[in-house]
Amino acid sequence: MIVLLASLMLFPGEGTESVDSLLKKIGSDNPKEVRLAALEKLKEDYLGTKTGLNLKDPAQVRRALETFPEEKDIDVRRSLVLALGLGIIKYQFECPTTLVDAIDDADEQISANARVAVTVAEKISPSALPHLLKACDSDDHSLRMAGVQALPALAAKSPDALKKLKQLMKHPNVMVQDFAHHGHFEATQDFGPYVTYLLLASADRPKEPAPKTPDQKQAEEHKDMCSVTAAMKFYHFSRTTPKKLANELLTNLSHEDARIRQCTLRQLRAMCISSHETYKAIPKNKAKKAVAKLFEDKNEKVSNWAYWVDSLLDEGPPKDAPEKLKPLDEIPLIEPETRDR
Repeated sequence: MIVLLASLMLFPGEGTESVDSLLKKIGSDNPKEVRLAALEKLKEDYLGTKTGLNLKDPAQVRRALETFPEEKDIDVRRSLVLALGLGIIKYQFECPTTLVDAIDDADEQISANARVAVTVAEKISPSALPHLLKACDSDDHSLRMAGVQALPALAAKSPDALKKLKQLMKHPNVMVQDFAHHGHFEATQDFGPYVTYLLLASADRPKEPAPKTPDQKQAEEHKDMCSVTAAMKFYHFSRTTPKKLANELLTNLSHEDARIRQCTLRQLRAMCISSHETYKAIPKNKAKKAVAKLFEDKNEKVSNWAYWVDSLLDEGPPKDAPEKLKPLDEIPLIEPETRDR
């Protein structure tokens, strides 16, 4: 993975050579040193995302690189896979079945770079679906994650891929479950169930004994990561579709899970105070009625939050609140506020 990502930062070398010339040198009739040098030049001048040169015919290069399974020399094979992965990232090449097959290659470098490529590919050959489905059922966590992250590229047009994502939404591993939910939404744009999942992922978790084993610690870290991702998604929706989000939040105020009711109130609080636009997006009368029903909630935290949000629905945002939320990438990272209230 490090090799592939680091290669994205390559800059054009001196004495740029034509693509046709480089592809000829990559051919198997040439000495190994010539082939590797040509592949390195191709990556530096045409495939790195920071280069100023673009391919006129990306498909021509993709076809040349897709021959890597036939390559017997391991160094050339590795270089072909790396170049193909870079092309997928920069030019949105359709990820070929051969590269999907390589996600569990015996060579660790090839399998690692193949996994990175398939997880970022926007288009994947439909014939690769059986291998991805198999990967999703693997006991190897890295291989399984590559499968679940790649499935959304096929799910919009493949009932089998979509069905698998729905199954993985109930997977015992929280990271697999999380990516399955995000992938299912990406493929279907089914907003309602997705918002409910984001609420659950970012809800307060019951206090548990400190994790003791490495697996327990990793599971807690994964839950924290999922919570942060959910918070970022809520910020994104608050900025891009605030009215749609507000209406979906009101629906979740009657959810049977107290954690989701509380987290819904917390998100409504954020919409009340974050910006004038998000506050205006909340249907006030409908929200006041729904929140009032929670004043006597059996869960004390939910009840306390309901009274607080009710007052904020009247008060609105602070005077110095922005009119509109900034894009997420312009927000500095800060320590999250405490959720205990």
